[in-house]
Amino acid sequence: MIKRAHKLKIRDVSEDELAKQNKKHRYLMQYADIMGEKPGDAESYKYFTENSVYNPEKMDDFFLMQEAENLRETEKSRKISLKNNITLRFQGINLALVFVVMVTGYIILGFHHLSEDYIGHDVQNMRTAGLTRADLKSLDNVAFDQQVYDYKNSVIYRTIETLHNNLNAAGNVSEEKIKELTSKFNMLYIDQHAEGMPNGCEIVSLAMVISRDYRDITVQEISENYLEKKTLIYSGGLRFGDDPTYYYIGDPEKSQGGFGIFAPGLTDTANKILHSRRIPRAAQDISGCSDEELFEYVSQSPVIIWYTLNLHPVRWGAATWHLPETNRAYSYPLNQHCAVLVDYTDTTVTVYDPTFGILEYERDLFLRRWSEIGPFKDVTRQAVIIH
Repeated sequence: MIKRAHKLKIRDVSEDELAKQNKKHRYLMQYADIMGEKPGDAESYKYFTENSVYNPEKMDDFFLMQEAENLRETEKSRKISLKNNITLRFQGINLALVFVVMVTGYIILGFHHLSEDYIGHDVQNMRTAGLTRADLKSLDNVAFDQQVYDYKNSVIYRTIETLHNNLNAAGNVSEEKIKELTSKFNMLYIDQHAEGMPNGCEIVSLAMVISRDYRDITVQEISENYLEKKTLIYSGGLRFGDDPTYYYIGDPEKSQGGFGIFAPGLTDTANKILHSRRIPRAAQDISGCSDEELFEYVSQSPVIIWYTLNLHPVRWGAATWHLPETNRAYSYPLNQHCAVLVDYTDTTVTVYDPTFGILEYERDLFLRRWSEIGPFKDVTRQAVIIH
């Protein structure tokens, strides 16, 4: 009987022989239990097989039946598992699609809000420029876009943006005052540090005044093409250099090694630009004029003017070299500064300062520093007008 049991064909080719024998044993115990016998363990097989209840043919049928049932259960479990996997995959795809739709919606909504904020910012700026809500409503889309484009290229917009974008150039005047000055002179504000000219206050001031007629003037263009620069040289233990009355000494793009230029030299630079651009104006050196004459000029046009940084006392002797023509020692006022004087009252003056913004200074102190500084101690009150 045992030999016959070994010949039973169990329909499972994927398991090893030991697993097959264990399965045979399990099936045999199940069969014995069904037939009302309790063989107990493998040692009782002999008793069980000799019992009249045992029928080899029926046992073979039982084994085959159990295998078939196992195969059905396995196939059923496989189909259920496959169905569940497909369902989960479809659910995953659906969730992914929902996520993509949500993200796309948020992006579109974000751009919508961004465009609203952008247009709202432009509308607010346009109102600052004098446009009313009724003016805006009366514009069609093309006209509105053109108005926005024109305003973003306007003097007041570019001036306010420059001041807002640089903490060093914040200034201390209101936007209403800026609008008033812009309406009066139509002149850009330019920040020398944003333009890469840490020692170029003179040519930046010149660029601001010229911007009234030539909006796209750049300080780099002035420095490279029109400004006559001279460098300091060392010889025999001494430093030699030219007179800053007529030349820019050093390099305005360098924080160390850039000094400056005064009214006569800057006047020549300005006239070169005006001539090359065919601008029907002329630069004039008005250095040495009286306070009253200065303010009379300002009432007509911006004036490029020299004074000291933050109106501090002049620092003569901090930088020296020898002038080659006379071989005499020259002392340069190291803290000299240049800006554009645009307005005044009985107690204040307003300047477009290329370093600190649009500022109001105390009038008397400003005039005192203006009277104390120049290329030489006895050549002060430096100023240039373009008219």
